[in-house]
Amino acid sequence: MAAPKVVSAKCPTCGANLPVSPGVFQVTCRFCQNVIHVEHRKPPPEVRPFGAPGAMPSRTLYVDPALMNVGRNVGLIIALATLIPVLLPLVFVGGPWALRSCKSTVRPFPVTCGLNENVTVSGDFETTGPLVTSAAHNCKLHIKNAKLKGATLLKTDSSNIELTLENVTLETTDIAVRSGANLKVRATGSTLTSGAAVFDSDANMAVTLQGTTLESKGIAVKSKHNLKIDMEGGKIRGQRSAIDADSSLTLTMKNNAEISGASGTAVKASSSFNLEAEGGKVDGALVLTSSAKIEATGLTIAAKGKAITATSSFKLDLTDGAVTSLGDAAIQSESSSDIELSNTTVQGATNAIITSSNSKVRASKKSRIVALGGSAVLSSSSAELSVEDASLEATLKAFRGTSSNAITLAQGARLIGKQGGIYAENNLRVEASGATLEGGSGAALTATVGSRVSFKQGVLKGNPALQFERKPTSLELDGTRIEGAQQIPPR
Repeated sequence: MAAPKVVSAKCPTCGANLPVSPGVFQVTCRFCQNVIHVEHRKPPPEVRPFGAPGAMPSRTLYVDPALMNVGRNVGLIIALATLIPVLLPLVFVGGPWALRSCKSTVRPFPVTCGLNENVTVSGDFETTGPLVTSAAHNCKLHIKNAKLKGATLLKTDSSNIELTLENVTLETTDIAVRSGANLKVRATGSTLTSGAAVFDSDANMAVTLQGTTLESKGIAVKSKHNLKIDMEGGKIRGQRSAIDADSSLTLTMKNNAEISGASGTAVKASSSFNLEAEGGKVDGALVLTSSAKIEATGLTIAAKGKAITATSSFKLDLTDGAVTSLGDAAIQSESSSDIELSNTTVQGATNAIITSSNSKVRASKKSRIVALGGSAVLSSSSAELSVEDASLEATLKAFRGTSSNAITLAQGARLIGKQGGIYAENNLRVEASGATLEGGSGAALTATVGSRVSFKQGVLKGNPALQFERKPTSLELDGTRIEGAQQIPPR
């Protein structure tokens, strides 16, 4: 009995030997790993075999049906006799399940992904159009081991798209990926470059990046509501901004992940921003509005202008990190800010930290708050400053505030201003123990009315050391070395 004839052809992409069995319409080349579509007909006149002059790499192989005739009938009988006993139980048992499950296919580019379809694709492809021509609701698209160029990867209004990229290099001239709500992206070991946004979705987008770089000439990742980004290593770079979200942005950075914005803004978030980082770098400003929270260890934030700008309800908890501005204040927040620094340097080209009402600043464990051209902490009303084993260093004043400010200085605290140490107006309260306060050419401590000062076992040094507009409500200087005059009115 004759066996079915296997035709030995050549891969139209790389020219390797490519065995083709009868009735097969798709094969994978074991050398270039491309998925080859098989057409069982004579090739059109314009198609030239691989290696011929003028031949172009292709994903379609034409096999003359005459080469398949020998042994075809015998092969069919053998195949039917072998498969029928196996297929009949599967039809009755697995048929209903198969109808309910998603369709799963492997196909070449350009690709379509239908409703509830699961598509896997690989290989290199270049086009002037889209790489994915259509994607329906609940499409799951897995691209691996590919180098791709096109106008866009996919653009659709469909929702619940799941995109997995594994070892992919992508270049697009337009938005790389645009979809409806609930887009999920997981990229591993990939580099994605776009002339516009890399990922753009209206709401509920989740992006997981592992060792992956995103580069955009505009905004790299853009969403209106509920954007979640989880980075392990890798980079997100945008010419205008790396990340832009209207509300509810959650960002996680690990393994020295980096975010940068060439125009000066790295991240822009309107409300409900949450950043957690273990190491990493932000190159560019964080522009935040309400309810922003940063909890990080080993994170550095640097910008040409203000490094962090926030409006209300801003919280920063930074350990072993740095916040630096090369041309402005390092941190500026309006109301209800809570800043805690541990072994961290905050340095501004002008002021270091600017806050308005109801702010808290705590510095400890060798932290430094440095103002190269202004005050280290500049606040208005109801500010609370707590310093222990840390320093405030300023070209002007170490601390400057208006009314109802409370300052607590513990052991090892150092406040040094070249033109004044502490300057506050109404209702200043200072409690210090084992601290050093120096005013340089200005007063170490200046206050107007309603002051309560307790300075124990420390150093007050300035010109003068103490300067009150009116007699303080209470004044204790136990065990404190005072260098400079004491200007204290009798009442």
